[in-house]
Amino acid sequence: MKETYYFSHDYHARHDFKMMAMQGKHGMAGLGIYWCIIEMLYEEGGHLPAECDRIAFALQAHPDMVASVINDFGLFDTGNGNITSPSVSRRIKEREKRSEKYRGIAERRWGKNANALPTHCDRNAGKERKGKERKQITDRAAALPRPTLDEIKAYCLERCSKVDPERFLAYYEANGWRVGRNPMKDWRAAVRTWEKNGFNNGGPQGNGSTSRIPAPPGKYDHL
Repeated sequence: MKETYYFSHDYHARHDFKMMAMQGKHGMAGLGIYWCIIEMLYEEGGHLPAECDRIAFALQAHPDMVASVINDFGLFDTGNGNITSPSVSRRIKEREKRSEKYRGIAERRWGKNANALPTHCDRNAGKERKGKERKQITDRAAALPRPTLDEIKAYCLERCSKVDPERFLAYYEANGWRVGRNPMKDWRAAVRTWEKNGFNNGGPQGNGSTSRIPAPPGKYDHL
């Protein structure tokens, strides 16, 4: 079964004045963008590069609306070139403190024998293990060689491909060069997948329209 990660969420968050102001301007689309950015912050440990265009590309949303949600309502901080959220940062720190507390209790009571830990501690140990595994995946993705725009252009030219190299590069830069939760192993295979599925200058239907951002390839198409 696919692993799922959770974060705490105030059930009355929609009544916050900042949220109401944002939703009043952008409607439910703005609300969806806000919560997607919150999820991305949790995934990346509490901060994202302040690159609205890349975030918009990843969310398939209009860059102006993404920039407005981030900058216009005081919902996020954007100092030092990063996007952060005070509430997300606070909850991450609280989670880390709880994890450290439970780990200390477990070690004092059970020593290093993980098999003897009670169910509650097992759950906390499992969450910690998931966090480490996630970091390992992220580290592997960062360590893999990534193509330059010139390399992508050269490969597309070699194949007479209609794939837009800049669009291809922007998409995978925005999602950390991942395929689902896994680091991409072969970017050339990804180019071929985009060709097969029609993710090129003409859009999925190849109709010449450039107004739509193509959906990402299938999760397992080019592992």
